[in-house]
Amino acid sequence: MRSLVGAFKLFVFFLSALVTFAVQGTILTFCKGPITLIYPRAYHAFACWLFGLKVVVEGDIDTSPNVVFAGNHISYLDVQAVGSIVKGCFIAKKEVESWPLFGALGKMGQTLYVSRNPQDAPKEIKAIADRAQSGIPIIVFPEGTSSDGTSIFPFKSSLFEIFLNKNIKIQPFTISLVEVHEENNPTPHKRDYYSWYGDMDFGPHLWRFAKGKGAVVKVIFQESVSTSCYTNRKSLSNDIYEAVCKGLDLSFPAQ
Repeated sequence: MRSLVGAFKLFVFFLSALVTFAVQGTILTFCKGPITLIYPRAYHAFACWLFGLKVVVEGDIDTSPNVVFAGNHISYLDVQAVGSIVKGCFIAKKEVESWPLFGALGKMGQTLYVSRNPQDAPKEIKAIADRAQSGIPIIVFPEGTSSDGTSIFPFKSSLFEIFLNKNIKIQPFTISLVEVHEENNPTPHKRDYYSWYGDMDFGPHLWRFAKGKGAVVKVIFQESVSTSCYTNRKSLSNDIYEAVCKGLDLSFPAQ
């Protein structure tokens, strides 16, 4: 029975992706600016509903111009969770661009794909800086990888160089896994229904989550930090990292 449920969810998801290519592709052709973020947010919210992913929000989301949201990373499902509550575009590693379907969906959401090749750095730095000051918020996961959600890896400080001494605010956020597969105090095995890290294979993980009974994640937003007074990327990175760590909740309270 759970396999039938999972197959139905994935079928609907793939159909909705085709609709997204048509609708968002048209929007991007004729529109620019924040208006192009309305459909992606609605689509992420739909994906959360489809897969049974509930997002609990604590704190106020900064809606002022030139905001960068920076937080921890547990799974590719974080994109749907955060994207459903924040109007913004993501920064992702270049490899994701080549993922079947998901890479193309990222482009529809105006994801900026960045590589680790130093030769590409100047062009990519300019693209991120331009986007950060264009009025379209950016969402980043500065760990550079994902974890099982019980800890947060140190941030890569190189990204923060772009935001130094500019009219930009960074709002830290923390994702905490509260409930998985209707288990309120999930074991490591159950946590892995949502968490995707290490050498886990993408396809089998998505299939297992689709067959499951969803998850509940809590996203806590901290006070925004102005980058205008920062001249050292490590100082800025450390301050954001500490704020993100402060919000990590491992108590798994009942919802």
